[in-house]
This record gives sequence, C-alpha cells and structure tokens, in this order.
Amino acid sequence: ERHIIEGARRLLTRRPPPIILLELIPRQARTSSTSPDPLDSTQRLLEWLFDLGYTDVAHSGHVCDERWRNITRYVNSRGGLGLELREAMRQPTWCHSARPNLPVLVARAHPTLSE
Repeated sequence: ERHIIEGARRLLTRRPPPIILLELIPRQARTSSTSPDPLDSTQRLLEWLFDLGYTDVAHSGHVCDERWRNITRYVNSRGGLGLELREAMRQPTWCHSARPNLPVLVARAHPTLSE
C-alpha cells in the first residue's frame, strides 16, 4: 500500500537496507499517471527503487505463472519433459525482471492478486 512505501521513503533514501520485499497489486496502486511523485504509480515506484540501487528484482505471481506456463508448454510440446520432471517443474517459482520489463510486469499483473 502506498502509505507504507511513503513511510519508508526516508529509510530507503537515507539508510537503505540491502534487501526489500514488497507485495504489490499494481493495478490497485495506480493513483495518478501525471503526478511527479514516484510513489503515485507502481511502475514509477519500481523505477524509483531501481534508481536507489535495488536492481536485482525477482517476482512471483500471475505474470510469473503465465511466463512459466508458456515455457513449460513449449518444452512439453517438444517432448522435453518426462513424467518424473513435470512435478518438479510446477509452481511456485520466482522470475527475474530486468528494468525494461517493468512496464510489462505492471500491465499484465492480476487486477486483485499481488505480484
């Protein structure tokens, strides 16, 4: 929720912890697309965190699940996974996200579930 990040703004800019863990629902966090405040949209929040040095981003949720289904569907269609590996290849998993992928992560996120 925005007020939590707002409350942590001073900590994150003055004495940043080495790791932060966020639970976001990007579509619910959007408030204003024209505000200059970096915390007013999920994408700008994530860009702001990148600018602070938090560049190793991993996520789990709808977008990651969708990506994983596409990868495993492709591998399975080629006969790549035997029955013994199918169970091991199921969720939950985490996906890495680079800065250029943030808009896709925000846009494709589930409307009510966290990412």
